[in-house]
Amino acid sequence: MLALLALAPLSQAPFSQAVGQTANLYTIPNQSAHFIRMPSRESSTEIDAVFHNPAGVVELSEGFHLSLNNQMLRQESRISSNYQYLNQVPTEYKGVASSLVFPSILGAYRKGSMAYSFGLMMVGGTGGAEYTNLPEADAGIADVIPLVRQLAPLSQVDALIQGSTGINPNYSNLTDYRFDFQSAGLGFSPGIQVGASYQASKLFAVAFGVRFVQQFVFATSTLENTEVYSEEHGGWYSPSDYLNYVGQDPNLAGTVYPVVLGAVAQGLEEDLAPVALDMAQYGFGLTPIVGLAIRPSTQVNVGLRYEHNTAVTMKTSIRDDKDAGGRFTDGEEIRADIPGFATIGVHYLIGPKLHTRFGFRYMLDKNADWNGRDSLIEGNYYEVSMAGQYDLSDRWLVSGGYTYNRPRVSTAFQSETDFRLPGHTAAIGGAYDFNDKLRVNLGFMYTYFISETGNYPHAFGGNENNNLNNELTFNKNALIVGMGLDMRLNGGSN
Repeated sequence: MLALLALAPLSQAPFSQAVGQTANLYTIPNQSAHFIRMPSRESSTEIDAVFHNPAGVVELSEGFHLSLNNQMLRQESRISSNYQYLNQVPTEYKGVASSLVFPSILGAYRKGSMAYSFGLMMVGGTGGAEYTNLPEADAGIADVIPLVRQLAPLSQVDALIQGSTGINPNYSNLTDYRFDFQSAGLGFSPGIQVGASYQASKLFAVAFGVRFVQQFVFATSTLENTEVYSEEHGGWYSPSDYLNYVGQDPNLAGTVYPVVLGAVAQGLEEDLAPVALDMAQYGFGLTPIVGLAIRPSTQVNVGLRYEHNTAVTMKTSIRDDKDAGGRFTDGEEIRADIPGFATIGVHYLIGPKLHTRFGFRYMLDKNADWNGRDSLIEGNYYEVSMAGQYDLSDRWLVSGGYTYNRPRVSTAFQSETDFRLPGHTAAIGGAYDFNDKLRVNLGFMYTYFISETGNYPHAFGGNENNNLNNELTFNKNALIVGMGLDMRLNGGSN
């Protein structure tokens, strides 16, 4: 209707971005408090080897071992936009994903040359993220005022009335806009892992395992109550109400303007109708795992692990017909794989109290199916890490480490609610042994991500043939606090 229908998909765009990628979750390495206090755990021979170095589980003392862990996470994402029609240029948008509960349970039983292990963990997750604005939603509504000026003859109306009365009513002087936008999303992937490890010789150990992973995504969003501001005419109006108000000016009686203004108002009312989304997605998959541990000397051990790509098909469920104006379909299935990866880690015991670790993780992103978005990956993600630990006494130890991560994605890959940035991570923490059967771990980890800026052309009024510059700068940071309790249900220490 008068070319205004282009606004409808524009107002719905943030819903597709906010939901479509919350399911694309990595297998995250922070599965224990050990990792939070000391990253680079790929060569671990403690109870967290169940996840990080499954073949190294055979170096645990004989008997049953159990580790209970929880993490508190907070990630703050910031995006800055310089789109020309925003109320404030540039405008910064902030979203926070946080969780006070991110648990994992790791267990193992060793007898002779065999060890059996299990894990209950959150393989991936985004926490609960909430947004009160996003760049694409804001830019879409920011287009309303210039579109109204283009489609409704407000300047001509001002000129006509000024010519007949000598007073300019300034109907075209719309100076501000506002709208209500809420978006909340939650994504998490609980997993159950089992495995077996075998000490083939003093030099080598091998491990095989499998993890059953479920993926859950929940999203709710609303975009409504779009209004424009006229200082001369009493404040805030919906765009359609404002044009109808202008059309009722008695100075326009007998002209064509009331009819034209009414037609534009009707189109705006339809195109800016409230849009809502209430959606859930669910899928599951199996992850094969293999591991190899090498101990060339008492001072050095090496851990290698490979996890295969986890194929996950997510099924969409729409509640109460809230499908973001048809952007999502009840029963639709999309792929949201968890990429496979390979790790290698080296542990070197410099002295009886000083440990060093080095690690490398290489994600096989390009092998994953992300419902088409994988085509925007330029190269596989990788991490390099190093860490150290010093035993202060028989009971106390301190540790810390550093990790550099590098995703390799194109500018087009980045979205408002899921963008990948290179980052630097620092970790510090320690542990205390109450006795040879009970240890508590505590760690703090902070990641500073390197901001990236790119141009993401905005289709003015939803018209793909009229793209305007929209420079976005992405940034974020993350803080994790990890706490864990290790129990050794046997007489020995490890």
